[in-house]
Amino acid sequence: PVTMADLLAGAAAAERYVEREPGSMAGWMALGYLRLDLGDPGGALEALERAAAMNAPLEAPRKTDACWIHFYAALAHGAQRRW
Repeated sequence: PVTMADLLAGAAAAERYVEREPGSMAGWMALGYLRLDLGDPGGALEALERAAAMNAPLEAPRKTDACWIHFYAALAHGAQRRW
């Protein structure tokens, strides 16, 4: 099972990666997913919006990745709302 420590370490690594490679759609996607898993919808939305704004079709492993970016961004946006 994935622990909170694993998620924190993964997010830290993803943050270092996008600092070195700010044009990496995959890096921003990973950071967004990890932030969402860590309960940081604002940070997740920021990272996923960066990924969605990029036009890097050769980097995305599947054409559906762009759809998933928007799906997770919507989840992050919804998580920011107070019901």
